[in-house]
Amino acid sequence: MAVRRGPLAMLLALGAAALGASSCRAANALEVDPARAAELIRDHRADPDFVLLDLRTPPEFAAGHLEGAVNIDYYGAEFAARIGALDRSKTYLVYCRTGNRSGKALPLFDRLGFGSVIHLTHGIVAWQRQGLPLTPAAGPTQ
Repeated sequence: MAVRRGPLAMLLALGAAALGASSCRAANALEVDPARAAELIRDHRADPDFVLLDLRTPPEFAAGHLEGAVNIDYYGAEFAARIGALDRSKTYLVYCRTGNRSGKALPLFDRLGFGSVIHLTHGIVAWQRQGLPLTPAAGPTQ
């Protein structure tokens, strides 16, 4: 696995060390709250090596998602294969609705050798509670 250098790699290393293994669901994942995730997204918006992965279903994704996110359905038959096809040299910020599905996916990223994975703690629900934006804007639920 390539060694990543730069501010994001340093954040991942320092965050993992500060949080300890008990705070991470997988050895290489850093847990962040919505405010920190929003900072990272803002700071790396133009970075093609920083990818947002929404692990919710396509209808959930269509109702509103983080701008620029790629949707890979956790429940999809090809989920593991689609994750396995991703570039392991990139940094992935993963999320779902509440953090449950994305948290369960973290060991897969670890087993497949992904070195830079960031997990949005409590998912898009926590993101919305912080008043952070979605695209397209989610309308009222029925």
